[in-house]
Amino acid sequence: MIHCALRVDDQDWRVWLDTLPSCRWCREIEISMELVDQEPDLGAVVGRVGLGVAHVRHLLPMQTAPYVAESGLGGRSSFIAGVVRSLQRCAALGARGVSLEMGLDRIDNNDVEDGIQIRTEFLDAVLSGVPLENLSLALIVRYPASFPGSRAWDLAANVVHGIESDACVLALDVMLDDVGDDEAFGSLLRSWASVLGVLRFHCPYPEGEIPGDETIAHCAQMLRRLGWRGTVVFCFTNADASVAKDICTLADQWATLFSEKK
Repeated sequence: MIHCALRVDDQDWRVWLDTLPSCRWCREIEISMELVDQEPDLGAVVGRVGLGVAHVRHLLPMQTAPYVAESGLGGRSSFIAGVVRSLQRCAALGARGVSLEMGLDRIDNNDVEDGIQIRTEFLDAVLSGVPLENLSLALIVRYPASFPGSRAWDLAANVVHGIESDACVLALDVMLDDVGDDEAFGSLLRSWASVLGVLRFHCPYPEGEIPGDETIAHCAQMLRRLGWRGTVVFCFTNADASVAKDICTLADQWATLFSEKK
């Protein structure tokens, strides 16, 4: 089945947990690795309200993650051990996925082979340090691409296919405001569904007409037809706890589109 989750920001996370249990279809959350580290009772709180943790974003801080492969940190056993411990904490929460930025757009066109190898070796070292039976590690890619001519998709696929573990997948960040050609987006989903573990829809909190409704409906229909089994995360920007009820209602509405039990 396709699982649907709502992104919960670090600030006022308890308010969101008070509201989301009223949802029928969207019963899971996405949280940050930083929140996992800061709140030792997080798993117990989530469990008490009858929710689950679907996805943990940014296994490594965004300030450093894109540069890990090139900085030499990725080759240090102590650093790798710390990353492994972070994955173990995510697994203990029951999360199915963890995402990671790997600075794919930083790979120089004249140094592609080395850029892929450095990242592959780092991920292999991390994944060999912890058995991941129900947890996937996803490389973040973006649609539309960060800039014209970006090769992030192809590079990410090369890294994933070069990893010895099946636990390595892709996490696609979809910017709904920027999705123009639905056919191009649909073609991309069909081509990459087999290695796509997480699909994250980014949308400003709507005022008036809801942006991206048709795109999400089209995507849901296509993924159900493909038999895709992964996690969809609704990431609303500019939304604070004061509108938590409205956001949860909208997330639940979108989640019904992905359900096979409607």
